[in-house]
Amino acid sequence: MKADLTVLIPNYNGMPYLKDAILSIRRSSILPKIVKIIDNGSKDASLDYLKSLNVEEFFIQIESLNIKGTGRALNEGLKH
Repeated sequence: MKADLTVLIPNYNGMPYLKDAILSIRRSSILPKIVKIIDNGSKDASLDYLKSLNVEEFFIQIESLNIKGTGRALNEGLKH
C-alpha cells in the first residue's frame, strides 16, 4: 500500500546506517511516495551509495546542503 507522504532523512556520514534505513522503509506495510534525504556535507561514501540506488517502490530525492546540525537539516528539508 502506498500513501501520499514523504519520509525525511538527515544524513551526515551515515553510510553504516543508510542500507538499514532504506531497507526498513522498503519493508514497511505502508510505503511513502518520496524518501527525501538531506545530506549535510558527508565525507564518506553515503552520497555515492544513495545515487546508485534503484528503488522501484518510491522515489528517492537527494538534497546536498552544507549546513550544520541535524535540526537545521530537517528544517531545511521541510522547506523544500
